[in-house]
Amino acid sequence: MSDEARQAARAKIRKAQAATAGIDLGLWAAIERLQRAGSQGNGAGIYADVPQFRAALADAASAISRAQEIVRATDWPTNEDYDVA
Repeated sequence: MSDEARQAARAKIRKAQAATAGIDLGLWAAIERLQRAGSQGNGAGIYADVPQFRAALADAASAISRAQEIVRATDWPTNEDYDVA
């Protein structure tokens, strides 16, 4: 493979690494907050703090939406890119 192809593959991989880090930065913490808010029930089997659950749900939905945008906008490396790099 040419040096140009190798550089292009490496750049694609770096951009995908940055996209992955960007997703990880907001997504997992929001999902963990949602999980905590959803696991707090009262004695009647109902969410103990509905406003907190609602806020966590909205935050998680927003984080998922941002992650989906990043996934769509990223030119993800192929197996060939990894081989060339």
